[in-house]
Amino acid sequence: MRQLTGRLTKNDDDLDYSRESSHRSRDRSRIARHNNYIPGMITSGIQDDMRRINEYRQTEAMLIDVMAKGMPGKVYNLAAGDPDLSICDAVKKAYGSTDLDATHNYGPSQGLPELRQKLWRDPSCVMIADGAKQLIYEALSATTKPGDRVVLAGPCWTSYMKICEILGLRYSLLCGVGDEGYAPAIHQIEEAMSDDVCAIVINNPNNPAGYVFGDAQVGAISALAEKYDAWIIADEIYRDLSQVPVRSFRGGERAIVIDGFSKSLNLTGWRMGYCIAPAAVIKAMTALQSQLSGPPSTLIQDILIRAWDEKKTAGFEDYRERIEILCELEKFRKHRPQAGFYFYLPIDAKWESSQKLCEHMLREHAVAITPGDSYGAERTVRISAAGISADDLREIKGILAEI
Repeated sequence: MRQLTGRLTKNDDDLDYSRESSHRSRDRSRIARHNNYIPGMITSGIQDDMRRINEYRQTEAMLIDVMAKGMPGKVYNLAAGDPDLSICDAVKKAYGSTDLDATHNYGPSQGLPELRQKLWRDPSCVMIADGAKQLIYEALSATTKPGDRVVLAGPCWTSYMKICEILGLRYSLLCGVGDEGYAPAIHQIEEAMSDDVCAIVINNPNNPAGYVFGDAQVGAISALAEKYDAWIIADEIYRDLSQVPVRSFRGGERAIVIDGFSKSLNLTGWRMGYCIAPAAVIKAMTALQSQLSGPPSTLIQDILIRAWDEKKTAGFEDYRERIEILCELEKFRKHRPQAGFYFYLPIDAKWESSQKLCEHMLREHAVAITPGDSYGAERTVRISAAGISADDLREIKGILAEI
């Protein structure tokens, strides 16, 4: 199996993880360059760094969501995947009975053992973190090094690409044909594989297109990972919101599975995710997390532990009425999601671009939707039914027909 030869490089003696020498020399050169700073001047090196940093932007969905929430009057917000469902009673009860004096200290960087035991049969193969996105960054950091190549099953959440860029990775983004649901075919993934591919990154069920890889596809992807000695990084955050069976990758010897509580328990603002992976990977990711952010919230972990046995998980049925309303429109019906609460739609030829369409919708109709191009397929938009009522969807259905 491919060794963990990424930014966290294995010491054969004790599985300690340390930075690679190439990174140290790069850091030393950066420090030396910055030591040339003269008060009142900005060196070209710092200017280069600032130009690189300025290339990173917030995700479009978040930017549009913030814009919509700041507009006067009523705005129909279909931009963000932020559920408007209530927190279940078990979580509310556990929160109300929290002993703050017992939950205000640091916990382990890997997460509380009691919660890890509830998530997987072997708690040494589990890590808790501040959200699934952080775990994707940590998983790629632990399993790759700059210049390595990653295959992304698209269309996918835009952070996947940005994380690859931040880590200096090359990536191949694969999307299917829109009329066939945008899911990449197995032969596309196979054709993209080579000996320099270190990881296949999959969001199953998928955001934004709502497709679900079935048993045959999961088996084929697992076989490709074994053939090319690659890791599978599977983001399964929408697994509980599927109307079809989802075969998880968890438990596979090459699988790094990421999940969380944002969608299943409607806790997007609590930032609590988890990873299930081989123990050596978890050890590497924990070492990185201890340096990046430290232990995840002890308070939130304690609440989840005490609410565990009585918690009610959200499912596709909670969004079915909204999905059905939108599916009364032909284009939406054609791209009906198998899971989640998103529609990923091609736009009509009359629109110059998806950006122009979204600007028009927000300016003329106070309807916030997200340009879909950055997810992987051009001339598309993403529509979220997570944070808007069924009545409001009925009210704007005619407007959405313009897409």
